[in-house]
Amino acid sequence: MKILFTDGEECGLLGAKESVKEKEIFDGVNYVINIEARGTSGPAIMFETSPNNKAVLNLYEATDKPYSYSITPEIYRLLPNGTDFTVFLENNLTGINISVLDGFENYHTPNDNPDNLSDKSMQHYGDQVLPIVREFVSNEKYSNPDVFESKEDSIFFTLGNQFIRYSKNTNMVLLALIALSILFAILNCQFKSDKLLMNH
Repeated sequence: MKILFTDGEECGLLGAKESVKEKEIFDGVNYVINIEARGTSGPAIMFETSPNNKAVLNLYEATDKPYSYSITPEIYRLLPNGTDFTVFLENNLTGINISVLDGFENYHTPNDNPDNLSDKSMQHYGDQVLPIVREFVSNEKYSNPDVFESKEDSIFFTLGNQFIRYSKNTNMVLLALIALSILFAILNCQFKSDKLLMNH
């Protein structure tokens, strides 16, 4: 396991860009947990994954208090923002990106300091990251450099303390069933409305 601290993110992701030039830093690394902060409070949200994330999420499921929705990576990819994780993805590294988003009014101001950082938020980072790290270092399967290779993306969300996920094919079936249910409800209402008019 390696821990990397970078600087100069706001000036063009400079620390991350320099770090990937040092090949020995990432030698043998096949999973990155990027700890980000876009605020000073609120839940720590896993808001981005590397592409084809089915195998990546297998490890994320080890976390004690998951908090994530598959819509967030899709929204984030449409934004012009970038984090160190952007550089890691460009260099074909696999992993996840976690951030707190509340308390945005403190972001990049003099109030963006440890005194205003929520203890609960810090704890939530730990509740997610520590179990992932424990699983990674204790499970022999993660010594295989190809363990995170996948051709599939998952749909996922948290429901209470449960992390729910399923394949995109399953999602298409669910969407089709929802569409049919809505169509049936509309036709049923129309039929009742026509029947009511006929009775009058």
